[in-house]
Amino acid sequence: MLRKVSTGRILKNDYPSLLMLICIGVIWVAAIGGGIFGFLPKRRGGGTVEVDSTMMMILIVVAVIVTLLLGWLAAKRIDDIKRVIRVGPEVKGHIQSITFFKDRGRVEYEYQHKGQTYQSGNAIWKNRKTTRLQNGDEITLIVDPKNPSRAFIASLYS
Repeated sequence: MLRKVSTGRILKNDYPSLLMLICIGVIWVAAIGGGIFGFLPKRRGGGTVEVDSTMMMILIVVAVIVTLLLGWLAAKRIDDIKRVIRVGPEVKGHIQSITFFKDRGRVEYEYQHKGQTYQSGNAIWKNRKTTRLQNGDEITLIVDPKNPSRAFIASLYS
């Protein structure tokens, strides 16, 4: 069974995917901001750090490396989630725990696939869909056919 899945739904619910893209944005804001304004805020103690041409080149090189690395990792994760959602088998499971801290959370669930019991979970963003999930809820999961110990909550991704 082929299911539809969008990158937007993945980014809206999957914490690691969007976090990697946010990190890319933050590093470029620092690089561009340092170049335009000529300074960056200090991490501790307040004040600023002057950005000279050498530091600007270092910021740009770091931004490019971070973009390539995290961009590749995010694309790989998004493609992997899409693959699982499109072709993975559906099973019923139960939420064992769900916790949130500020804007992020973790949901842990248990399910059976081909006679074996698995416990797995996902790092999620706190939003309208994820806050509706409750401990003990029966949920439909889509299991990774290549790795049955990994599954995703169908209602969040398809």
